[in-house]
Amino acid sequence: MWEQAQAMLGRGEPEQRARQNRPSRAPALLKGLIFADDGWAMTPGATHKGDKVYRYYVNTASMKIGKEACSVSRVPAGEIEAAVIAQVRKVLQAPEVMSQAIREVVALDPVADVQEVITTLQSIEPVWEELFPAEQARIIQLLVARVTVSPTGLRIDMKTAGMRELIQSVMPARKVA
Repeated sequence: MWEQAQAMLGRGEPEQRARQNRPSRAPALLKGLIFADDGWAMTPGATHKGDKVYRYYVNTASMKIGKEACSVSRVPAGEIEAAVIAQVRKVLQAPEVMSQAIREVVALDPVADVQEVITTLQSIEPVWEELFPAEQARIIQLLVARVTVSPTGLRIDMKTAGMRELIQSVMPARKVA
């Protein structure tokens, strides 16, 4: 049986490759970060109708105990991800966040070039759309602690150390401790 399974996996039939490369296979931007207001995690899912892919996040409680028990059973992934991205981009440009990030970097590396830190933070915004989905997801994972969805809105909790980690990751030449 093992050999049969390996042979099937190794064949790489066109239909199998096509299934693996569908947009729904791209990393879910909020995987592990999104929760319903009742505390249950939400997991990525997708529905395919013809060539169209409809992505969403579904409340795990609705899968286990039924969607009637959930305040939010499913939300469209595109809309939620767009709202989170908009907030993160706004945070990256906020003067108070920028000054806090500069203070943190300078505290860790007193000879850090302040202008380089500012340029690094500002460079993320214009190239966001050019980044691969996996890189966008990595940045979101660095900066966002939790996204909570309720029937009335969305709450985004940011990580306090996320900005420092982001700067360290996009300034590889710097040795910031």
